[in-house]
Amino acid sequence: MSQISMANSYYFKAWKKVVRIRTHPPVHPQSQ
Repeated sequence: MSQISMANSYYFKAWKKVVRIRTHPPVHPQSQ
């Protein structure tokens, strides 16, 4: 059970990060 909980927590963290990036995209000029 702990393994599933850990995986779920990791997935939730990644999902929150994706949501944050989508809601607040990093504005940086592409100097390439």
